[in-house]
Amino acid sequence: MSLSSRAIVTALLAVLLAGAAWLGLEVLVVIAAGLVLLFAAGWAAVSGQPRESGTGIVVATAGLLALLAAWHASSDSVLRFLPQVLGITVGLAFLAEMLRQDGRPGLVSSLSAAMTGAIIGVGLAGWVAATRFAGEQTQPGFGLGDGSWLGTGPYRPALVVVGALCLVMAATIFGLRVKPGWIGFLLTMWLVALVGALLGLAFPQVGWNVGLIVGALVGLIASVLRMIFGDDVRLGETRAALSAAVAPIAASGLLMFALRWLSAG
Repeated sequence: MSLSSRAIVTALLAVLLAGAAWLGLEVLVVIAAGLVLLFAAGWAAVSGQPRESGTGIVVATAGLLALLAAWHASSDSVLRFLPQVLGITVGLAFLAEMLRQDGRPGLVSSLSAAMTGAIIGVGLAGWVAATRFAGEQTQPGFGLGDGSWLGTGPYRPALVVVGALCLVMAATIFGLRVKPGWIGFLLTMWLVALVGALLGLAFPQVGWNVGLIVGALVGLIASVLRMIFGDDVRLGETRAALSAAVAPIAASGLLMFALRWLSAG
């Protein structure tokens, strides 16, 4: 799968994420869980590890546990259990290596790949955590009729929608095959930042200033991952390409959680 094709997939998944946030918390959790599994399924191939290493299982477990914590923790302690999740993941990664029957070649590389993927996968929980605010109880159901999707209710997905749409812009730039390098890097970052500022104006609960920051950082993350993955031959395989397409979304998740405090302010 080419870079342009992966960019299209990233854009479509980001639109799906924004739509899920608009529909409600439960839908967002389901879509985020699907993205965790999609990312985990191909991460071993992306990182050059054999499927027998258990890398995918480790990454999927970390991402799903983090999502569960973000969903069920009280709103003033969202992601409080993240250190425990990562601790469990470390133990699971070592257990997976102990169970290998292939002589454990590349042990350090396999452990590093598993933990790197787990940290990125955990980021998808940040999209869920970014909709919740301290001192409030998250409302059940879809919340289509009370304006909560605009950020006026206990469930506040406005920041998630802005971040996801910024990812769509970044993916669109990559799909156009803008020449990589410092010029392309800066062009991507500032074009996405501009889109973020405009979206922030459309969502007053976010604001143009926070939107600008969201866009710039999302563009930065997406550009860095583009340079890392590039047109790697391993990404020609479908599951590896899909995992690489999810990676910018996952890596941006914890950023959304951090910036939601700015949005709240």
